[in-house]
Amino acid sequence: MKKIPYIIAIAIALVSCSKNVILEGPAERIGFDTYAMRTAGTKAGDSYVGGNGNAATNIPVGGKFGVFAYFHPGDANSNVTGKWNNSNVNSNYSNMLLNEPVTRVEPSTGTYAYTYSSTRYWPRNATDRISFFAYYPYAANAFIVDENAASDGTGITLQDPEDNTLGYSNNPVGFPKFRFVVNPDASKQVDFMISDMCMNQSKKANVTTGPDDDVQFTFHHMLSQIRIKAVNFSVENSDVTISDVDFRFIGVPVSGIVTTSIEPSALNANGEPLDANGKAAMRFSWGSFNTSNSSFSTTVYKDDGTPAEKQAAIMLMIPHTFSEDPGKDIAEVTFKVTRAANAAGEHYEYTGHLSTSLAIGGLTGWERNKIYNYSITVTLNSIEFDAEVEDWPEASTDVTTIKVNLENDND
Repeated sequence: MKKIPYIIAIAIALVSCSKNVILEGPAERIGFDTYAMRTAGTKAGDSYVGGNGNAATNIPVGGKFGVFAYFHPGDANSNVTGKWNNSNVNSNYSNMLLNEPVTRVEPSTGTYAYTYSSTRYWPRNATDRISFFAYYPYAANAFIVDENAASDGTGITLQDPEDNTLGYSNNPVGFPKFRFVVNPDASKQVDFMISDMCMNQSKKANVTTGPDDDVQFTFHHMLSQIRIKAVNFSVENSDVTISDVDFRFIGVPVSGIVTTSIEPSALNANGEPLDANGKAAMRFSWGSFNTSNSSFSTTVYKDDGTPAEKQAAIMLMIPHTFSEDPGKDIAEVTFKVTRAANAAGEHYEYTGHLSTSLAIGGLTGWERNKIYNYSITVTLNSIEFDAEVEDWPEASTDVTTIKVNLENDND
């Protein structure tokens, strides 16, 4: 199964504030819109972007993503075209849009609209270019780097690419580092995604990643989706039952940092995108993990024949390689054991507690953009895991009547 992230058609209106812009006619403001999508799953108050058959769309109504726009001035007089400088990434400034929130609003006449407040316009010549980059969900407190700062619920902060003590707004060059903190409440976890790069865009030159002069972002899941289901509660005595199973991960990353760069294979020898429309695939790397006081729990249920999405508990976790160090990457199960009263009126109830390392059974870690289906068998003195790995499913297969395309991600 191939990974299929979402390509969301976004029309962004842009104008340069540079003195080098040459005006050649009325400025063209481009709105935000996309056709209604087909089914995609949601979780945690519509913050989850997946595909399990529920009637919802990728970006929920009211959902926001943050956009960065980098202006590259050219010279129309000498026919020199501006472009992203990939040999010195930090010479590119996010000077047109800096973490601009783009919001999906209620549909109108069969379309879904995306709006933003800092109106921009396309440059009026073909030599001035703009590059775009985005992430989801938008973080209102993105530039606060204090570990203990009040959270806006996303767990996302944007750091200076060279100094982790500074927010990206202090020096908005190149790509920000994305620091992400996992919400311990599984019901409030978010589907953290980052887009590919839309490089050197120009409506005048007819270079845009989407149709109709849209800027079309390809978003990629940054997290691992963990689904946990108690398949069987096994006891030898029919008078004994196991219930109230709670599953907990201990010693897994609480936070980490994603660094991004453009895939070298997406560029030619001059550092320009091989794709004629300016799309360039990104490379995403996780690191700087913090596992202190790490504990994430959820309730799991017995396989009783109900639909799988109602049986499985879902958590969105940070991808990483499992460690065999004591206290790291532990799966822990607690459960209630009850023995019914016998003829003599004797009965008992107690809490069982079992744990095991995740670094067993051949699974070496969690990868981003993957789903891990854990099935658990619980006995009075042991727990057994079966783990199946699959790619995160697509949101829709209908690409003929909607403005959302699907593209295989083979990374």
